Amino acid sequence: NVAPVVFYLDDVVFKAKADTLPQTNNSGSILIDFGSTATTTTGNWNNITDHQAADTKLIDDQGVVTNITLKVTEPFYNGYNTAGTTTTSGDASIFPSSASSDNFFGHALVWGAVPANPEGIITLSGLDASKYYSFTIFASRTGVTDNRETLYTFTGNGAAETVTLDPANNTSKVAKIDSLKPNAEGIITFKCEAGINNNSSNKFFFIGAMKITIADHQTSVNSPEFRMPNPYYSNGVLKMNDYTGKVKIYDISGKAIFEGQSIFGRLSVALNKGTYMILTTTGNAKLIVY
Repeated sequence: NVAPVVFYLDDVVFKAKADTLPQTNNSGSILIDFGSTATTTTGNWNNITDHQAADTKLIDDQGVVTNITLKVTEPFYNGYNTAGTTTTSGDASIFPSSASSDNFFGHALVWGAVPANPEGIITLSGLDASKYYSFTIFASRTGVTDNRETLYTFTGNGAAETVTLDPANNTSKVAKIDSLKPNAEGIITFKCEAGINNNSSNKFFFIGAMKITIADHQTSVNSPEFRMPNPYYSNGVLKMNDYTGKVKIYDISGKAIFEGQSIFGRLSVALNKGTYMILTTTGNAKLIVY
């Protein structure tokens, strides 16, 4: 018999091959700083400074180059907001001051001599259509007294998902979209625009930083339940359970009379007595106003 050979192993380092999709057995999160070239974030962050036509392949938080490409497909304002907070806390503490202090932004209304810039759109391609992507978004604009609610609309495989965040003097709040699958081509787009509660004089909206996480399965315990909002109308407010999303209203002749965004089941709109058809992303319903 041959005597056993004893050997010892102290450390093992596994390094992912470049240009591969991050796997779920490491962090694989993707960190993005949208903002000025003067305040980029060091480390394994993606610093997106081109607000007009960014087109770059992203790295994950391990420094691995992924298959994911970020493109600005509808430009933001040609400049930066640099009045974001330098101190974050709570859910926003994952974003350092270099990422929280500046933003891409736009304005839905004319701003001085600058024409309206009502939306900014970013497209993520090269995603794995079998996986689920979750997004944590931060934006901040300090020194203001109005509401600058920003509406973020994410579109992948299926109905668009929306979430809002008011960047005005924000230091701790984030907006989240959980477990969104890309379309069959591996694409998710997200649009930034002024939310329904935004009352700033030029309808300013912002995006400052984002964290993307990737999973093989949905992060929630239960699958989302899509229900018809069951609308009713009272005192100038259309109420629809807890539905958040786009709403189109047609009169009995089929004429479109209003389009807006319901937030947690509430949409301010003036309706006269009559019969209306309410269209939402989860279904349609008839509404009678007496």
